[in-house]
Amino acid sequence: MCIRDRDTRPQETRLIELNAQADDLAQKGKYADAIQVAAEALKEAENAFGPDDARVGTALNRLASLYFHRARYGDAEPLFQRALQILEKAAGPESVAIAHVLNSLAVLETNLGKFPQAELISRRALAIDEKSLGPEHPDVVTDLNNLGQLLVDMGRYNDAEPLYKRALAIDAVSYTHLLNRKPRWPKRPSRKLNSKQDKGTP
Repeated sequence: MCIRDRDTRPQETRLIELNAQADDLAQKGKYADAIQVAAEALKEAENAFGPDDARVGTALNRLASLYFHRARYGDAEPLFQRALQILEKAAGPESVAIAHVLNSLAVLETNLGKFPQAELISRRALAIDEKSLGPEHPDVVTDLNNLGQLLVDMGRYNDAEPLYKRALAIDAVSYTHLLNRKPRWPKRPSRKLNSKQDKGTP
């Protein structure tokens, strides 16, 4: 019996539990324990849904992000790349999920000193989010800031300046709209601009 014909609801529940446990451990700073749980979640996803399932891509991204936070870049890089390949097939090359992985991979490549690769990856993430979410979405602000910081690290200050200015302009417009909008529901905590987690990303 093939995977698609099996009742995988127990495995799905188990995977959700493991992912939640890994995220909770990471939030508490227990990265070594979180890595163990995330690795178990990846194995669970592969066994239950097959190696090319989107849930495997998400599990890879989560584990890679945990390795990243431990500065284990050599372990994180191939996992990010495999997650990218799987999600491109499962969700399409211009999905927001792809942009999340690309952003994480761009930061990792920057830390490894691979600036040209990081720039290409970062610009692709920006293009995807602009097309999928719109040019004034908060995730676009994150992309602009990330790309701007990369260009600063490369000493390309003139190239970085318009990106920062655009990010500030989007923030100003969003803030003005927020002030002028009549509230219809209780206020939610504001999200951090430089955080894109499933995301499972650094």
